[in-house]
Amino acid sequence: MPVIISYAEIFTLTTAAGINTFSQKEYVFQNDSKVSELTWDCPIIPYIELGVLSRLHNFEFNLSYATVIPIKSGTLKDLDFNSTDISQYSSHNLYVDKKYAFTFQAGYNFSSKNLFFFPFATFCYKNQKFFGRDGYYQYPETGIWTGNETKTNLKGNVISYESEFFIFGIGLSTAVTSKNFTVKLIGVLNPYIKGNAIDSHYMRKKQFYDSFDGKFGFSLSSEFYYKKIFLRLSYNHIPLLKGSTADNVIGVSNSDFLEQKNFQGGTCLDSFSLSLGRKI
Repeated sequence: MPVIISYAEIFTLTTAAGINTFSQKEYVFQNDSKVSELTWDCPIIPYIELGVLSRLHNFEFNLSYATVIPIKSGTLKDLDFNSTDISQYSSHNLYVDKKYAFTFQAGYNFSSKNLFFFPFATFCYKNQKFFGRDGYYQYPETGIWTGNETKTNLKGNVISYESEFFIFGIGLSTAVTSKNFTVKLIGVLNPYIKGNAIDSHYMRKKQFYDSFDGKFGFSLSSEFYYKKIFLRLSYNHIPLLKGSTADNVIGVSNSDFLEQKNFQGGTCLDSFSLSLGRKI
């Protein structure tokens, strides 16, 4: 006899809204020595998320889309190094132009009374772009930066950084249910991460293209359900990724990117989010 499953059992929609905080660093290395470090710090920014859950017997598939609401939301600090000493320093306002992610999961549910285990494979695509605007710089004439140098104020866009990540992972979700309450713990290990970035410096009219990869990122999250309402806390870590870098001239249409053989680009990212949502 065939099994008939209603639409409501096959698909479940979820919506959520919350806050996100993150810190992303970008680096330039010369012969493995750090010569530049930019830190994009965002203490808080609102975001929304939509998800679709599909179940067929014990198989489960999840697709979600999350995006922040673009606002002025933090600071950018730009440091250049001479050996281990800071040689130049600048600080700017951070504006998030975009920051979104598509995530897909597929796995199989195992259950024993009120205990559920869900091993799964996952893929996530992240894309984000930030602007460093206004602010000031302190460039000492000689020696190292001390913080006592004269501040030269700036107006308008100074730096932008757009990056994308292709993140592959395996994970395990464990849930315990009791009447109307469910507690879920989720862990994901990322054995491979691929990334690209465009770093534009408008004062210098220079643009840099980085291509990098790495492994062993991870994410941890917990979810607390009361009937269809849930609270979610999540942490995501992308470790230092390193790779090739090439530069170009902004505003010159026929200028090609030229790879810098003795230099490497790099980035890393830490992100935390808190959201409240509902199953529909």
